Amino acid sequence: MTTASEPHPSLPAKRPVLIWVISVFCFLGAVGTLLSFGLTESGAMPMDEGHKMYFASQTWLDYGWIIIINVLGLVAAVMLLLRRRYAFYFFSWGFALTLLFMAYQILAKNWLAAFGGPGLLGQLITCVITIAIILYSRGLV
Repeated sequence: MTTASEPHPSLPAKRPVLIWVISVFCFLGAVGTLLSFGLTESGAMPMDEGHKMYFASQTWLDYGWIIIINVLGLVAAVMLLLRRRYAFYFFSWGFALTLLFMAYQILAKNWLAAFGGPGLLGQLITCVITIAIILYSRGLV
């Protein structure tokens, strides 16, 4: 029996390409989030009034949630690269917090008015990809 911090014993010695793809996806997502923070806070990204109002409504608590969710995703990606069983749990916790955070943003921060259908479609696509990643990482447990 292995512990959750050890690689699954039936895994091949070489990392599958999909592990690299998932990890790069997670790393780029975190970098993209940091970049968008910088662009919106610096005023370098042109925004309409709806977006300006939405971003003005964000508090340090909102940004804290985003940072925690991204850290969970980064830790999950590293755990996946190392083929540790904890990857599944970190991906799952990050996804659960993302769903809670999105519900809060939609209900309390008027997220839908700012981002509309395209933003919702992007979030749905991200959710489908994340569920696929969670199911893939489940094989490590």
